[in-house]
Amino acid sequence: MLISKNGKRLMACVMSLAMLLSGLLYIPKAASAADNVKVLGATLRLSNVEVDNNSQQSMRIGIEVPNASQRKSCQIKVSVNGKSKVISTEPVGDGVDIQHNKILSYDAETDTVVYAIVIAGIKKDNFNTNIEVIGQSADLAGDGIHTSPMTSRNVMGVVDNLKNKYPNLEIGIDDNGNLVKKDNVRLELSDLEGYDDTKLEPSTDPYEPKDVDIQDESNYQKMGEDTVVTNNEDGSITLTSEKGSDGLMVKLPDGIELKSGDSVKIHLEVADLEGNSPDARVYLIPGENDNGMSNQLHSNAQGILDGVLIANGDVDHIFIKVASYGQKFNKLTIKRLIVTPIKSESKEEPKNVLLDLSTIQITDGSTKEVQEDGSVVITCNGKYTGGITIAIPEELQEGAQKISIEIDAENEAGEKVGVGQLKCEFDGEEAEELFNWKADSYDDTVFTVIGKKPTKLTINNQDGGSKFIIKKIEVLVQK
Repeated sequence: MLISKNGKRLMACVMSLAMLLSGLLYIPKAASAADNVKVLGATLRLSNVEVDNNSQQSMRIGIEVPNASQRKSCQIKVSVNGKSKVISTEPVGDGVDIQHNKILSYDAETDTVVYAIVIAGIKKDNFNTNIEVIGQSADLAGDGIHTSPMTSRNVMGVVDNLKNKYPNLEIGIDDNGNLVKKDNVRLELSDLEGYDDTKLEPSTDPYEPKDVDIQDESNYQKMGEDTVVTNNEDGSITLTSEKGSDGLMVKLPDGIELKSGDSVKIHLEVADLEGNSPDARVYLIPGENDNGMSNQLHSNAQGILDGVLIANGDVDHIFIKVASYGQKFNKLTIKRLIVTPIKSESKEEPKNVLLDLSTIQITDGSTKEVQEDGSVVITCNGKYTGGITIAIPEELQEGAQKISIEIDAENEAGEKVGVGQLKCEFDGEEAEELFNWKADSYDDTVFTVIGKKPTKLTINNQDGGSKFIIKKIEVLVQK
């Protein structure tokens, strides 16, 4: 729904005169099946063509209250970044910050009221900021209170729903906060009232953005033995798991084939994170196989992830996963996933280059012996070995995609023992993550370094009674 009135005060309770329904907000004409209050969709202001929004927007938020003749009050609590306001039909005081005693609509047939407020002056920088909403009403007789679940709304969420409702118009929002259509022309009410929903011909451009149909279960693989995925009415899906899930492996849209060096833009929207994972991350994988073959991206505090993934091998899936090893999702809602291929410049095929292990430097008193096959044996001399470094040659730093390290360790009896860590530095700064390794079991020994300039590796062996064997270090480089 669009509001055709300017608002000037944050949290101002302003009622709009000119309204038009959008796909996001639909005021039902049938009675609610439940007795609870329901938060409706949000709406935005549609400015007069001659007036700019000054990089701001206003959003109307409404609640539906059933059995209205049996209720004495309505209220809406809105919270932004921990700060809250309560707007109510009741007088200020006793938890009420602002009194707003006008009802937007009443349906006598269903005995349903819609109560709404307008939050004005939302600045451009906050268009992705979630506004948490809780609706409530009190019974006319007795102490009964009816409360809605907490729901989040933000400006860009409304814009995205308008895009889906009116795809031919290519609706967006400009830098001044004005709603616009194709070619950045100001959107008007007449565009929506006379909307032609004739389906567009499918685009044949392989570099067009592609929405993943996340409600088609053939497009994903659930991770977690008790993971359940539910399709929601708004097109999103919700993953739940009591034991904990790693996430979903999602197929790339048809027509997108990625080889090493190819890249895609990713737009992901998530919400309702429950479990011990603070956010969601994504990376590219070959098939339904958790073998990361790209850089990684993480969602922000608003549940939005925008960025570019660059493949370092043949891949056809995206893993939407917990933020870090050992974490789990108990609940995760995936609202939208858009994949946009990026045209790649004509380049040579990436090549693997072996590092000269004789250039390894040792500063902690261990001894180094270069073998005929080029590997290096480091004798720990009964103590922790931590001062092992090797520089990445400057000619390999630009265009490096991944670094693979093959390690082993054994004691004097030839038994496979030894554990340690691997670290990589970029332009002199230590990487935020480091990998653990274990003798003869080194799954986590590949650094993805796309878009960075790796300068040095540091390796340690924490078992002082073993020989530490570095078999090879290989850098995949795209020239």
